[in-house]
Amino acid sequence: MRNISCCRFQDSTATADIVIKTLGNPSLVHIFGDTTLEFPSTIEYATRYRENHPLAIFQIAKNREQIFYDVCEDIGPPARMMRWCCSMFKTGPITRVINSLYRNQQILTFYGIRKSESVSRSKYNRIEDDAESDFLLERL
Repeated sequence: MRNISCCRFQDSTATADIVIKTLGNPSLVHIFGDTTLEFPSTIEYATRYRENHPLAIFQIAKNREQIFYDVCEDIGPPARMMRWCCSMFKTGPITRVINSLYRNQQILTFYGIRKSESVSRSKYNRIEDDAESDFLLERL
């Protein structure tokens, strides 16, 4: 099974386009990571993308138990030394969706991550076997 995790802008859209064209399969699973801080234009784009790709399977990954601003009040805003935002509001919910869909199956997951986003992301491996979550990551 192949899966594309999406935040729905240039990096994810480019990754989705490349994977769909390469594999020749428009019915791949797309997971939209809704961090609850999305701009209205991001939600509109995700809706348009979904409408324009009727064969794709869409899932929304969202932390429905916590509110970002409440967590900021409780433990402080995310910072370089206290990184809680991504795991709590993005990768955590995406991982839960993947686990609910695939349980113990091996899957191939594609993420669109630009090296130019940060110094730490520029050091990511292009292909990584993530033993913790048992899925393969392809990074651009």
